[in-house]
Amino acid sequence: MSSKLSNIVRRWQFWVFVGGAASFGYLVCQNYTLKKNYDRLARRADNPASTRLNRNSVDAYHAGAIKNTILRRGSDFSLCFKKYLAVNTSAATGKVGKVKLDWQIKDTGKVKLPGVVFSDFTDVNFLNCLTGVVANTEFPPPPSDGYYVEHTLTFEKK
Repeated sequence: MSSKLSNIVRRWQFWVFVGGAASFGYLVCQNYTLKKNYDRLARRADNPASTRLNRNSVDAYHAGAIKNTILRRGSDFSLCFKKYLAVNTSAATGKVGKVKLDWQIKDTGKVKLPGVVFSDFTDVNFLNCLTGVVANTEFPPPPSDGYYVEHTLTFEKK
């Protein structure tokens, strides 16, 4: 009987060992995945140009090159608004509206993925005109490819 008992104990020990090894392998895999995600997030934190900028973290490229390029295209944005007012004659005098646009700048300075984040205006042609102006704008090469930009335009009928 003792040999049967020792066989049962050995089998039990074997399966405990196999189960423990499988659990250990699972934990190693989870640890690897967590470390990889942590490293990816740390790289994004070290490279703020690849993440959204907020008003408190505007860098020199954003404050200088982007702002100046947008100012130079101001007449094109105004032309979009004038076309909007010509079509929408019922727009009240003194009407103020904002449009928040976002896009990415490739390492060549060309715009990628321009879009409207928020708008007080609902006219699709007007919004397409604004995103078209951004899409056809060439910026100075950014510090990193895929540089994210968010900009708010304010329009007022005088």
